[in-house]
Amino acid sequence: MVTPFRCNEMLVYRTSTLNVSAEQAWQALKLRDTFLFVTRGVMSYRGSESWPERLMSPGVEICTVVYLLGFLPGTVHSFKIVSVDNKAREINTSEHAHLAQRWWWAVLT
Repeated sequence: MVTPFRCNEMLVYRTSTLNVSAEQAWQALKLRDTFLFVTRGVMSYRGSESWPERLMSPGVEICTVVYLLGFLPGTVHSFKIVSVDNKAREINTSEHAHLAQRWWWAVLT
């Protein structure tokens, strides 16, 4: 799985190798519980128990408070799933928060 992140003129790639098929990884990637598992210990989110089970669906919009390391003072964070391309296995988001005004993610498998 490759996750590019673009911030102004910077592009960062993070790669992980998983011992599952690409299709299994893709289906799991779209679930709330997978998102919370991957970010656990680094970030926690107010109200995440009420998020939709299939988190990565076009049009899903979440406004939450993010706590770094699970306890540091939280900041408001909003994200919208702009598109999900199952054929290309790509998810695009539009996000903004107090400290970072706006950014976009593209998650590719």
